[in-house]
Amino acid sequence: MVGAVGGRDGYFQSLIRPTLEESGLDISRVRTVDDDQTGVSVIVVSSCDAGDNRIFFSPGANYSGMQPTPAVIIQALAAPIPDLIVMQGEIPLETTILILRRICRFKQRNREEGQKGIDIGPTEFPEDAFAGVDHLIMNETEADLMAPSAERVQHAEPNADSVGHREQAASYFHGRGVACVVITLGAKGAWYSVNDIRESNGGVVKAFSDEVPAATVGNVLDTTAAGDTFVGGYATYIARWREALRNEGKVDGVTEETESEGTYRAMAEGAIKRGALAAARCVERHGSMRSIPWENEI
Repeated sequence: MVGAVGGRDGYFQSLIRPTLEESGLDISRVRTVDDDQTGVSVIVVSSCDAGDNRIFFSPGANYSGMQPTPAVIIQALAAPIPDLIVMQGEIPLETTILILRRICRFKQRNREEGQKGIDIGPTEFPEDAFAGVDHLIMNETEADLMAPSAERVQHAEPNADSVGHREQAASYFHGRGVACVVITLGAKGAWYSVNDIRESNGGVVKAFSDEVPAATVGNVLDTTAAGDTFVGGYATYIARWREALRNEGKVDGVTEETESEGTYRAMAEGAIKRGALAAARCVERHGSMRSIPWENEI
C-alpha cells in the first residue's frame, strides 16, 4: 500500500495501522505528513433506498503528501514492481498521470514482466496516459464522466456509431491503449470488453464483449465500499492468474493448444465474478473497511 497519513491526529497509529497490519498489508510505503490531518470521509447511508450512500470527502494528507515529487514517484514504483497496481482518485491527478506514464515506458521496455492493471477514478484524464492502463473499471456514472461525448467518440472512432453507449465508450478507451474495459451495473452485474490481443507467437485474439450477472445478495444493508471491494476481488484474481501463468512458464497465457479467446474470456469473467462475489458480501454488512470480506467468506 502506498499513501500518506497525517501527523496531527492519532487515527492512523491507533486505528488504521493496527487494522491494516492485522489484514496482512505491507504499509511500509505509507508516509506521515507531520503538519496535516489524515484524510476523512463522512458517509451518509439511506435507510429507505437499498443502502445507497453519499460520501463527503476531505483528502487531507493523502493529497498534500502525495504530490508528484520525485520522492513520491520513486516510492510508488520502487522494486519489487508488482504484477498489478490499483490506483484511485484521492491522490493528486498529476501524480496518477506521472505514474501511468512511467508504467507506459516500463511496459514498452519489458512487457513480458507482467501487465499493470489500473482502475482510475472519474476525472479529466490526458489521452496518452491511458496507454498505461490495462484494466479500466468504472460504474455507469463514471463511464459517462470518463468517456467523451457521443459526437467526439464518433469523430475519434468512425466505426463506433453503430454500437451502443458501452461499446462506444469501450471503443474509445481501446483506441487509446486500454486492454480491458469493465463497466459495473449495480444489481444487474457488469459488462466488459476486451480489445484485440496480440500474442507473443504473432497471433491476434479478436476483440469481444459480454455481460456477467450479479452475484446473489441476501439483504442489502449498506453499499459503502462495494465498488472498492469489487476492484479488490477483481485485482486479486488477475494477480493470481498471472502468477499461475508464470509458474507454468507462459508469458501471455496462451499456447498453441489453447483456445485463445476462451482463455482470455475465462480470465475476464473469472475476475468479474470474483469481484462481484466480494462486493455481494460487502453490502450485506454495515460500515466501510470492516464490511470488506475475507477470502474465506466469499
